Amino acid sequence: MLASQLEPGLAFNLRDNENNLLPEQPAKRVQPTPVVQILNAGTSGSGVVIGKTFSAYTVATAYHVVSQSSLSEVFVRLEDGSQLKVTSILRPIPEIDLALLVVEKTKEIPVAILPFLDEELWRKVENWPTVYVIGYSANTPDAPELILRSDHGAIESLLSKGEDGYNLLYKARTVVGMSGGGIFGETQLRPFIKNPFAPKKEYFYNTLDESLFIGTIGTAGDDWRDGKWDSAKHHPFQNAFYAKCMASPEWKPEFSGTSEENGLFGVGFAGSENWKQLSQGFQRSSLCKLGANLSYKYKNCKLDGSTAWASGDKPKDPDTFLLLALHGRAERSDRQSKSRTGFALGVYLGSSRIKTYLGSRRKELGLMPPYAYATKVCKVS
Repeated sequence: MLASQLEPGLAFNLRDNENNLLPEQPAKRVQPTPVVQILNAGTSGSGVVIGKTFSAYTVATAYHVVSQSSLSEVFVRLEDGSQLKVTSILRPIPEIDLALLVVEKTKEIPVAILPFLDEELWRKVENWPTVYVIGYSANTPDAPELILRSDHGAIESLLSKGEDGYNLLYKARTVVGMSGGGIFGETQLRPFIKNPFAPKKEYFYNTLDESLFIGTIGTAGDDWRDGKWDSAKHHPFQNAFYAKCMASPEWKPEFSGTSEENGLFGVGFAGSENWKQLSQGFQRSSLCKLGANLSYKYKNCKLDGSTAWASGDKPKDPDTFLLLALHGRAERSDRQSKSRTGFALGVYLGSSRIKTYLGSRRKELGLMPPYAYATKVCKVS
């Protein structure tokens, strides 16, 4: 079935293999990026840094980008024009057009996050309404310089049968040289810290809708003045705040933001002086309950300015996008014709065989650990 015959929906859920489409949004990017150019003996391609060890990077690309070149003919080039040596090339699954390159580590390069290897993040993301394909175009007479190109679109289908592993059909404009480049999705999951008082930060994720109400959980329809606390109705960091508050009667927490931002029922709650005034009129348990319901303002996760979607913007850095697939080719209108449909095909890295392979070699390849997205976008106040 051609891409033009697919019926659009509202969003695309890769776990359920739904066919969905949302209106396109403008792609944004700032450097640096985990996307690199792959130089070879013929036409150049692209790749994505997916892992980092003490001495090397792991770069994922399409196998056909390097298949016709010897090891000595393959190099990784960065946007600043510098080149890194490739020390080995591996094709992990012979029937899938995927290669992993081991590259010398002489410069710092961002590492993409594989969301399907992060159990909680993957479980929380319901759809991928927009995807971004990012790669380097091959040099042309009209554009001989190195150009990192990007386009955005929507996933059309996750194919049950795809030649050479090309099972992700999506809408985006691609050019020669972008093969092996990344297909990224973005999420509006917001990370939070479980216990702001613990020396080691542990995170959990909330969807945007859950996050909007996180400061008022336990207050609406539940009088905070009664001092009763039900941990089952609150988030981990709220429970941690309440326990700390009750265990330390002299403790005066400092909240980020202004009194107006932290206000609840008209009560300003910005600093220790406000806390002191409140503490004279309410029992400790009520005060701790009020504070716990506002504890998202206390030493919790603030999104990095480069992502800033909390203020209404989408992430601007491909480093915070999540790698879903590798671009491979444009879709032809039929097997005999060279005309293109306007859709593209990619190798979905979250397919069971690839996911199993990558997951079993996580340490060896230097892949990002669970909650890597949280630690990248989170700034602790």
